[in-house]
Amino acid sequence: MGRRAIGFSYPVGSQAHHLEQWVEQQKPKPKHKPAGLVLLIFGIIILVFTFYFRLTDKTTTELTTITVNQGDTLWSIAESYCPNEDPRKVIYEIGQANHLGEYLLPGEVLIVPQEITPLKEASR
Repeated sequence: MGRRAIGFSYPVGSQAHHLEQWVEQQKPKPKHKPAGLVLLIFGIIILVFTFYFRLTDKTTTELTTITVNQGDTLWSIAESYCPNEDPRKVIYEIGQANHLGEYLLPGEVLIVPQEITPLKEASR
C-alpha cells in the first residue's frame, strides 16, 4: 500500500500569485519615525525662538496723536512712527484706532502707535 497525500495540492497560476501576496502582507512592516512628532518638536522650537526675540525686543509702542499734512499717506505715517514694524500692520492699527474712511484729509487728527526706544539703547 502506497502513501497518498489527502486533500493537499500545490497552488498553481493565480492561486500561487495570491498566496505570495498574502505572505508578503503578513511580513512585519518597517517602523518609521512618526512625522507628527517631528513636526511638533520643530513647531515648539520655532515658538520658543519667536517668544524669546519678542521678549528681548528693546522698543515699546506708545500711542500719540498727529495732524495729517498735505501729501501724507498711511504708509508714510507708518514708516515714520514705527520704522521697525511692518507698515501694513501699523496701517491696520491706525485704521482700527481711528475708524478711518477711504481718504486722509489734511488737518485730520489721528491716533498713531509710535516706537519708543529706551534712552540707554538710543545712546549706543
